[in-house]
Amino acid sequence: MKSGEAMLEKGKQEDQAEGNTASEKKLTDAEWYFLYHGLLWSKGVLFQGRRLLQTDSQTSQLNDLVLEEPQHSYLYAEQIKVLDDIRRYEEEFFVHALYNAWFFLSRASNTISGFKAFVERIESINGTGMIKDMRDMRAHIDEYIKGAGRFKERFCYVSPDDLYPAKPFGEHLFEADVTGTIVFPDAYIIGGRINVNKTIQVLEELLPDIIKRCDQNLCPKMNNGSSDNV
Repeated sequence: MKSGEAMLEKGKQEDQAEGNTASEKKLTDAEWYFLYHGLLWSKGVLFQGRRLLQTDSQTSQLNDLVLEEPQHSYLYAEQIKVLDDIRRYEEEFFVHALYNAWFFLSRASNTISGFKAFVERIESINGTGMIKDMRDMRAHIDEYIKGAGRFKERFCYVSPDDLYPAKPFGEHLFEADVTGTIVFPDAYIIGGRINVNKTIQVLEELLPDIIKRCDQNLCPKMNNGSSDNV
């Protein structure tokens, strides 16, 4: 059994042990709010992540054309510049969407039985604390540029050797600050620590279960005209 599947199975066992599955337990308004927004932002991560990878793919195709047709490189230069700018926007939106998904699912896991497995699976991709670090440091980038900021020793990150076995950059895979981007054929890594491809893969696996949890526990206010506040 894969580690991710094992985590989810562990969560299900926790539910069964408590004899109080999500379908049997009526959630409070706060719990449903956290669960619903965890679902909402998980969808946002998938939407934004796919857009980011598509933009990167388009940029790569144009770069290939520059190498194949150097005499026409000027035709592609402006398009590449525009796409590179768009890619930076998309990265920023992705980081914030991922933070929001992680934040709300973490809050849901505090009281909803078995839900910690979802959060642990998401954190296992990028490392515990990495998601919050990325969001906080990017949101307060002005402080770090001046050499200030909290946990500034974590602003630059050197990857562990086992993250990418090929070690194309020598002893360490790479070193990057939170604004940097490292792109491999199978991994788009933001700030040296957020793996977009793996995050998409895992959330695609988790989303059906999150949707099921949400559907099984309809918001108590959904039927009285107050759903706009959720």
